[in-house]
Amino acid sequence: MSKWDVSPPPSPRVIWGDVECGSYEADLPLWEELVAKTGGPVLELGCGTGRVVFHLARVTGELIIGLERDDDSVGAVWDRARGTNGDAEYGDVRAFDLMVPFKLVLAPMQLIQLLPERADRVCCLACVAEHLEPDGCAAFAIVEDVPTLPAGEVAPPIPDVREVDGHVYSSLPLPPEVRDGEIVLRRLRLGPTARFAAGTTAIAAYVWILGWPAPAARAALMLAVDGVGRLRQRAVAPRGAIGLAVLVLLLLDPWALRSVGAWLSVAAIAAVIWAGRALDGRPAPVRALASGAVATLLTAPITAYAFGTVAPVGVVANLVAIPLGAVAVPGLFVALLASWVVRPVAELFAAGAGLVLALLDLTARVAAAMPGGHVVMAEGWGSASIWGAAAATAPARRSPR
Repeated sequence: MSKWDVSPPPSPRVIWGDVECGSYEADLPLWEELVAKTGGPVLELGCGTGRVVFHLARVTGELIIGLERDDDSVGAVWDRARGTNGDAEYGDVRAFDLMVPFKLVLAPMQLIQLLPERADRVCCLACVAEHLEPDGCAAFAIVEDVPTLPAGEVAPPIPDVREVDGHVYSSLPLPPEVRDGEIVLRRLRLGPTARFAAGTTAIAAYVWILGWPAPAARAALMLAVDGVGRLRQRAVAPRGAIGLAVLVLLLLDPWALRSVGAWLSVAAIAAVIWAGRALDGRPAPVRALASGAVATLLTAPITAYAFGTVAPVGVVANLVAIPLGAVAVPGLFVALLASWVVRPVAELFAAGAGLVLALLDLTARVAAAMPGGHVVMAEGWGSASIWGAAAATAPARRSPR
């Protein structure tokens, strides 16, 4: 196979089957025990993407055949069980004829209960009986009742998450319900497109609440560019994302060209990205200090021009200030949202965020009082040119694309 050959992306059925069932392992020891007692061949009904087929074929060495009515899932089993005694056949569990007797027939994951009608279950059981050897065994996983929690206790649902080809898929199980004698299982699925839409909407709402300041708008635009690139399976170079974000920002607000905060934001994020990629693989403290140093050097011409000062102490101060800001800002955002719904919760978040902001202010005061932490000069182009020359002559290393 050529190194340029690529496999087609998995179908949505295969992806969601892997997300929601692929990591479940609680029943595997039971199926292993049954195969050890009966031997093979073994038939699994509704094998999906091969979770049980592949595991039993690899562990027991017996012939394990899965029955599945989705073509894409059958193909996935063929690919994953290659080199083992695992296999899959296309067919409906209510009407199948494989012309082979089996010592063991398995139906994991409550398959027999997922069949919609009683007649469907009768047909399935009849087919199983026809495919069993005289001393064969059939095992069906069933749920007798919906588990409930004691009054007042709530178990937070844990989503099933999996990354496929750079996209993150999550499926959140919702509380089961009993309707007309049936157990109803529901899930909230969030694929890459929905995740991008939800994330972009949340970020836009956050920036809107802030009043669309240029630095925040730049960050939001960069995240949107990166998200579009991921959706389209394109590699987006950081410099391209920064450049496009700045261009769109200036098109939306040409006066942002005069915003010192906007240019400080652009220079700082460019420095952090460059340093992070250039020092990839180095210890975290080295990367953190290097990012702060490069950001200080690249923003120095701007601060020298606008304010007549450069603060090398920020390299160390930011090691404390950035984590504090990462806690305080989301805390304030949650407090603002909660104030419209549950005021006591909003007050709790606001108090916590206020404490973090006080620590952030204390960090700034300590840094400002640090002897030698600031270089003061006359503001203007003269000071900016000196620091610009220093940044231009600093040792440079080409970072990967």
